[in-house]
Amino acid sequence: MRKMSKSRRLLLLISVLALIVAVPAPALASNAPAAVTPSDTLNIYVRINGNDTLLHTYSLSEMNSLSRGATTYSAIDNMPCPVITEAEGVYLDDLIADAAQYTNYNLMDYQYLRTRSTDGATGKFTEAQLFGERYYFPMLHKENGAWNSAEAEVDVSVLGQGTKVQPMLAISSYQERRPAPADKNDTRRYNPERYTLLFGSTMDEMRNCEQRVSQYRRGCCDFIIDLGSGAVDTSLTGLSLDCSSLTLARGGNAQLSVIPQPITAINTAVSWSSSDVTVAKVSTTGVVTAQREGSATITVTAQSNISIKAVCQVTVTAVDKVAVSGITLSPTRLTLAQGGEKQLLAVLRPFNATNTSVIWRSADPEIATVTAGGLVKAIKAGKTTITVAAEDGGFQASCELAVTEKLIPLTGLALSRNAAVIAKGESLQLEAQFTPNNTTEQEVTWSSSQPGVASVSTNGLVYGRNLGVSVITLRSADGKYSATCQVTVAKDAVKFTDVSGHWAKSYIDEMATAGYINGYSDASFRPDRSITRAEFLSILMRILHDKKGVALSGTATFSDTSSHWAKDYIAAAVEQKIAGGMGNNQFRPDAAITREQITLMLCNAVRGDGSQMALNFTDGAAISSWARDSVAFALSRGWVSGYGDGSFGPGRSATRGEVCAMLSRFCQQL
Repeated sequence: MRKMSKSRRLLLLISVLALIVAVPAPALASNAPAAVTPSDTLNIYVRINGNDTLLHTYSLSEMNSLSRGATTYSAIDNMPCPVITEAEGVYLDDLIADAAQYTNYNLMDYQYLRTRSTDGATGKFTEAQLFGERYYFPMLHKENGAWNSAEAEVDVSVLGQGTKVQPMLAISSYQERRPAPADKNDTRRYNPERYTLLFGSTMDEMRNCEQRVSQYRRGCCDFIIDLGSGAVDTSLTGLSLDCSSLTLARGGNAQLSVIPQPITAINTAVSWSSSDVTVAKVSTTGVVTAQREGSATITVTAQSNISIKAVCQVTVTAVDKVAVSGITLSPTRLTLAQGGEKQLLAVLRPFNATNTSVIWRSADPEIATVTAGGLVKAIKAGKTTITVAAEDGGFQASCELAVTEKLIPLTGLALSRNAAVIAKGESLQLEAQFTPNNTTEQEVTWSSSQPGVASVSTNGLVYGRNLGVSVITLRSADGKYSATCQVTVAKDAVKFTDVSGHWAKSYIDEMATAGYINGYSDASFRPDRSITRAEFLSILMRILHDKKGVALSGTATFSDTSSHWAKDYIAAAVEQKIAGGMGNNQFRPDAAITREQITLMLCNAVRGDGSQMALNFTDGAAISSWARDSVAFALSRGWVSGYGDGSFGPGRSATRGEVCAMLSRFCQQL
């Protein structure tokens, strides 16, 4: 499960509790639940090793002053009977963000979330129980809708997809059982007590409403964030810089990176200063620029404690020519309507190159022109190429441009990655994916939730600056569409000698840094080498053990696995019904695994029930009958894709690089 921002996680915790509370209490349909005395206050506790510490007591006025929202929720109570709740209150992420100011512990590392109500009722919830996608289903409450009162069940075929809802701690709310009563005095209408937790319903809960036992947490007065025994004090105790001395040529610059102690510290805001800005100045993000020859001291100071600081001695020398070594252009593909304009961005390498002059050119000026500053103007429908070349060295880059006769609206936005791990000092290029891909509305903005951890350029290039986690957000110009990627900057991301420039490098780094896959003793990874059935299962089972707690043991044995190094992984996979033998009591652990075999194992790992997604590949007929559903399911989840020539390669041996990419996407959805 992906990690959320501190604010959204705490709020989400409370809202999940709210949803459980929002499910009506066991009661006769003609009577409201027995009332409990509502509390005017809400106590937030942190529990460490079983001991509770009060963080803050929120008054009703404080709760009202936090960001408020109004949402409708639906549920099935344990009669069973449909219930609709219209609520107004505080979304959980806002409340958790506010409560985090009262502690130096990371509240996001909780083991359980617990509640106590004024009537003594308690609740205990794990992260998995709280962070699933939940919905309000309007059809559940409509006349002749999805609810069958005679059979006490929901017809999910007409229920619809519903509207996704955020968890909320309701301050005021109103519930009614279906069918909706005609007058406000009907006892099927009910106003649950203050601080009722609401978080919607899942489709599985609709399917299994008869088996569900509802819990009701009305009148919540205490909320306990249980950190278990692994609580980490996140107080900042020190700072250091990645270099203590630096020499720059006049006009050059360099990025200084801050390393907090401990690396788990939360409040890491810093200020920068220079002892002599005429020699070297420093930006608010730690970029040092050499002004004139001489020496200066750059100091970084913790904003939370000015006694915590670190320094770097900077020496500025005379200017030496720095040659251009390359150039990049963003974007590399572009669609504009006639009359439209777009500013292209050219970036020279290295950043301190002496001659920064570039030359722009359009292959067909009748279709589009480009100014000396890189501004493209669409003239008429057609296709052309915009090229930028460095005056020093002749390096060049290009953008493929399509001009349409009319505007093509944007209907969706995504990123090439949802999560990634990079080493400090390394970069990752994120690509914007537009729907449709030829939309003329391709103006986007990039931002980082923690630019001191990972910064992002205007073309989606992410740079790892300090250890930690940052969320990179891509937004359309009108703010209607957005997509995110969670980037973890690690201290010692595993490095291999043969993956630089490989298309799967970032996936390989992520899987290796997480400890799911290893390289070879000569420091190589061999990304294009095929992977065996045993190797693949060992990686997959380590992931499932880490993410889902799946046991790495089993009783299954085969004639060719009893002494194999991967026998435990194989036995565990067979025990979980993820994989099976190949006949004649053989597993063939050292045989190369095929792409269609991988889709079947991934589908089995999550109990995927197939998909109706069309298999429009040039070799679609070659996909085995037993694998067609799993290939379709894996495609629908985005775990796998076809090749550039339109084929899928079902019987093709999967490479180590391909497997890292597939399992990275798979991990992001666990």
